[in-house]
Amino acid sequence: MPTRPALRAILLLAALVSCDAGVKGARDYNAGIDAFKLRDYARARERFEQAIALNPDFSEAVLYLSTTRTRLAREAALAGHKKEAAALWRQSVADRRRAKELMDEGKFFVSVGAEQESAKQEVARSLASVARFLEFSPTDEQIAEAARSVPED
Repeated sequence: MPTRPALRAILLLAALVSCDAGVKGARDYNAGIDAFKLRDYARARERFEQAIALNPDFSEAVLYLSTTRTRLAREAALAGHKKEAAALWRQSVADRRRAKELMDEGKFFVSVGAEQESAKQEVARSLASVARFLEFSPTDEQIAEAARSVPED
């Protein structure tokens, strides 16, 4: 998953700019951002999933869903729920891959200009890190342990 500075850059990118109400799924995306800021990750996940249901190409919502699932994986791991943590982490990776695909296609709804390139680079770096980790075919327990180390901020 992304390094601490990379994660901050990704979160800052999306958090600084709320989505224009004219974008399909904007209301749910913005509600997801608000819930995420309050660390209500279950609610954030619901809202980002709804935004994506309304607008499947909403790359920023997909990226935020990935980050939200990573936080939920951390919570599950800290609670000792290793299988749940591993499943959430794997979903997070799939979401991040989907976000990269959408970004590579230029499907941005919030980010503009240099922010788009920065987001694409950060996602690519985080996926490269994930790929190195997955080369070792980690067990659910190892994934849960990695999820425990995800920074909270």
